[in-house]
Amino acid sequence: MNDRLVSDLTAPLTWWTGPFVTDWIVAVSAFVSAGAVVWALVYAYKEISAWRDEARGRRRAQVAEDVLAAAHNATDAIRSLRSPMDSVPVEKIKDRPYIFTRRHERMLERDEIFVALRHAQIRAKAVLRYDGVDPAIEKIFRVRMDFMFALQDMVDFMTGEEDPDADDREFLQEARKKIFGRFNENDELHVTLTDALDKLDEILGPVVRFEVSNAKV
Repeated sequence: MNDRLVSDLTAPLTWWTGPFVTDWIVAVSAFVSAGAVVWALVYAYKEISAWRDEARGRRRAQVAEDVLAAAHNATDAIRSLRSPMDSVPVEKIKDRPYIFTRRHERMLERDEIFVALRHAQIRAKAVLRYDGVDPAIEKIFRVRMDFMFALQDMVDFMTGEEDPDADDREFLQEARKKIFGRFNENDELHVTLTDALDKLDEILGPVVRFEVSNAKV
């Protein structure tokens, strides 16, 4: 009687430690392990994606900052040489083209500023891909070109032997307007430069300040 009772009491223990239960535990363990691996992979992917977005955002911000700095440097160079104020050495007072040739030379001396702007423009095309950036930068280069052409026109006139006619005088007057800035709404080159900088600030300012999505292209 007692042996049968003990056998009956131990029977459930035999069931709970049988092959079926062992297989079930193994299956659950495998499922949990697989889930942990999947979770780890998902977490790692999210971390890598976040890191890549952050790195991309930093790179975009750096390129945008370089473009803005280069554009402002180039604009300052042009504006400084368009100043209506100038000084002429005593020995150059009778040298009529001097004031124009000197400004032309000083612009050429600042060529590295515009080389830096061109390099920044190329980087912006590759990294930022904003439609409005390239046209705004080209406006700055166009103003520089117009300014230098106007200087050359004045030098050619000053060194020429023929007296200007009415059309020539009107042409030279327009050249003088490009050379000597008035820096108001009637100054075409000034307005063009201001519009270019405003456009660049509008587009690139938020990128520099991380106010736009890092992933935005």
